[in-house]
Amino acid sequence: MPAMFRFTLLLLSSLFVLLPARAALGQASHSSPEYVFFRTRFHWHNETYCREQPAECQKRLNEAFDVIAENVAEIQKHAPKVTLGGMLSLIYWESNDHLAFYNTRDKENSYKKYLRSDQPYYKQPFAHYSYQFGLVPFHMSNFRPCIDGTQPARERFSTLLSQIGFSVTPEQLNSVKAGYEEVCRKARRPVKDQLLPVDYYILAAQTDFHVPINSAGSDLKEIDTYPFYFTRITAPFFFSPILRGATRPRPTVTDDTTAIIAFSGKDSSYAKKAQQILNAWTVFSTSAAAKRASEAAHQ
Repeated sequence: MPAMFRFTLLLLSSLFVLLPARAALGQASHSSPEYVFFRTRFHWHNETYCREQPAECQKRLNEAFDVIAENVAEIQKHAPKVTLGGMLSLIYWESNDHLAFYNTRDKENSYKKYLRSDQPYYKQPFAHYSYQFGLVPFHMSNFRPCIDGTQPARERFSTLLSQIGFSVTPEQLNSVKAGYEEVCRKARRPVKDQLLPVDYYILAAQTDFHVPINSAGSDLKEIDTYPFYFTRITAPFFFSPILRGATRPRPTVTDDTTAIIAFSGKDSSYAKKAQQILNAWTVFSTSAAAKRASEAAHQ
């Protein structure tokens, strides 16, 4: 799906929750209807990978599902009517459940009007902050430096990065310094910021990690080397605006529809197509496959 521009001032420092790798999943077991729903679509859109590497496919399927279920369970503490099935449907709408999903399409770049037409977009640092990455996809505009509101997310990325065993050297940071400074100069009302690992992974996406240019799909060759392809990195950011809405003194997130609206930020079109987004789960949940899964889960 298109990489929509969703810059939202996320108060992330108070909202991110470090969830245990194997939290108690309750109804979100690997025999639940939600798991069958996710597994079916995961296999559809990663067919070749799952056929050629079935063990790795199963491992990544389970890991992704568990991380998603953990994040949704945290939201459900405050908004019980938000469903795992509905949130899986939203993820499917955004990435088609592609492993190592990326979207670097020029035609969908949110900053087109600020970019030079005589130079490829991928060579312009500002363009990189409109990319979208991850099976549970997140838009890089939320990490844009030197503008108010993005610092908690930028710092949070550093914390999550270290937890999965990645680090960035001073030389790697220095390699994107010029690009970082160019992006900062475009801020209308700049705020104090600093070059961080998140900037390296965004600005070096194509030079160091060979993320395909001006396209969208699965980048399986870098699945273990590019942090934005790790669900445990992207899922907390993906769900943060929903969690924020659910934890307000006067909650704006109470069910799947309002969760989708919160997720979309300034993109008002999502309110109109919320039922379309949820349709994949709605149809599946009334199917014979869902009934069989439900019966198996309760045996």
